[in-house]
Parts: sequence; structure tokens; C-alpha cells
Amino acid sequence: MSAVITTTKRSALLVLLQANPDILTADSSYVGQLLDRAIEWMVSRLKFTRYPELAQGYSQSGASPSTDISGINTNELEISVNGSLRVIITPTLSSMATGADIATELQRVIRADSSDGFDEVTVAFADSLYTITSGRNGAGSSIILGFTETNKAVAQNLKFTPEFGGVEFPGMEAQVEVDGLVVGLTEHYYRMIGIEGAAAASVPGGVNVSNIGIPKWILSGMNAKRRLWT
Repeated sequence: MSAVITTTKRSALLVLLQANPDILTADSSYVGQLLDRAIEWMVSRLKFTRYPELAQGYSQSGASPSTDISGINTNELEISVNGSLRVIITPTLSSMATGADIATELQRVIRADSSDGFDEVTVAFADSLYTITSGRNGAGSSIILGFTETNKAVAQNLKFTPEFGGVEFPGMEAQVEVDGLVVGLTEHYYRMIGIEGAAAASVPGGVNVSNIGIPKWILSGMNAKRRLWT
């Protein structure tokens, strides 16, 4: 579920479900399977790019970025933070010979810029990926990277920007009403499959959520949240 919802948010929703006395099974893995189905279906039907939760905007590299760019021929990278005008940063290439050092140098030069919000940006190298994250939450939070054709080496080697396989996600606002819809849908799915009292179970193959039998309050809530232009 990592591409759709954070582990922290999923855990919070699971706690809400486990507190419901109507869900009699103690098998959190099974309830988690139902929750994942409900989250995926809700995100798809509401046409969200991911589950709405309070989050920071970020830009992440594509797979297998370089961990040594000390020998490339140009050192420019364009960056916009939280909707700002793009700024050209020029990291010191000789300081970028390992993944950790690349992240440290990028963070240093970004934070050195005096533009609003630049001093709050963090850069990390983890799981063989670089992630540049805004220091602010909400819909106005974002990290957008860019390059010119003659100065693309940093973006190209680090796999930043969608053109080179990277991803960029804006920040989001939490939507408590969607939490309620997902919890309600998971509870409905639990009752629909009907294994109350089971100590352990798995979701039967081929079982999917559909509109059939979903409580009207959930459908009404979804209609209220659905984006008007889709």
C-alpha cells in the first residue's frame, strides 16, 4: 500500500477499526486485508492520486540513480519550493562521490538560498533513492525540479524529474470525512464476507468491493467528495 497511503496513516485507520465492537475477529492481518481493499477502491473511485492525509510535498529519484557524480560535466539543477519561482542551484561536484554525500550537498546548497521555505528543505538518500522534501505540510507544499538541455547532467544522473524516471508529489490536506468513509466501507466489507468470530482468515480470492449493498451514507459521502471535473 506504500504507493497509495503511508504506513502511519494506514496504522491509524486500523486502530479505528479494531476499536469497533462489531468487528469480533482478533486477526489484525485479516482486517488489514479488508482495509487495503477499501482504501484502494476509495482512492480509485474518488480519483485521488493517493490517500488524502496531511503530508509534505516531495520529489524522489527514479530507480538506480548514480551514487557518484563527482565527474559529470555540469552542476546545475533547477528547483521550486512550495510554488516559488525556479532557482538554479550549483552544488559542488567534488563533494558528491557517495549517495550520502550527494544528499548532504544538495541539502546544503538548497538551504543556502534565501527564498522562502528553502531553508526548511531536507534531502535524504535511503533505499537507494534520493528524496527532496518540503519542510511544510498541506496542499501548498511542493518540490518541483527542472533542468535545461545544456545543463541536465545532475537531473539525468540522479534520475530526478519525471523525464528521467523520478516522481513528484504535492503535499496534501487531511480529510477526516474520507477516513470515516473508508472505515465504514471496511466494516461493510467485513459484514458482507461474514466471518464474525473467526480467529484467523484470509480474503477469499476474487472477492471485490462493488456498489452492491454499500450503505447509502457511504455512497452519498463519496458523491460529495468526488471531483467535479471527472
